[in-house]
Amino acid sequence: MVNNLKDYTLNLQAGVQQKITTNGSYYHVLRAPSSVKLAFNDGAEITRNAGQGGSYSYDYVAVYSDTNQTVTLALGHGQYFESTAYAFTGLTPPNDSIEYPDVTLTASSTTQVLLPNENRFVAYLFSPQNNQNPIRVHFNNPSTTNSGGIIYPGGNAELRTKTGIWVTALNTDAELYILESQNV
Repeated sequence: MVNNLKDYTLNLQAGVQQKITTNGSYYHVLRAPSSVKLAFNDGAEITRNAGQGGSYSYDYVAVYSDTNQTVTLALGHGQYFESTAYAFTGLTPPNDSIEYPDVTLTASSTTQVLLPNENRFVAYLFSPQNNQNPIRVHFNNPSTTNSGGIIYPGGNAELRTKTGIWVTALNTDAELYILESQNV
């Protein structure tokens, strides 16, 4: 795959959103003194730190912060490699993983696929390539199916949350594969 990532440096004012209009499928927070909040195509807000990134298809990205700071993001099409080092001081690293049975999602309906789990370290959601349409991901039971993050067929999401996770199959039935790592 050819990388086509472009760096964007933003001077963020606390609580003031800035929008970057660019088409892409990958993002990476290159520099940020503290956490930065991102929302793709007005979807669910995620919080990331310097060195973190992921795959997420988007046409625009809303960026904001709780503090004044200058951040640099790499956005576009390509690949990212997380460069965050984790030091588990006083924390227990994941020591257990769960492979859930495949989930069949009914078209245009929302299903809770994971309950809240205080022991969860990360949940991985995979949309097989043979799915015909994207899947929406929500951190609470949404009142509308046109919100939340998107996983396109053949894509995946890495979710570092302890909350329940709901998904919506858009327009057609879909399959979803789920793995979870946790501390027990």
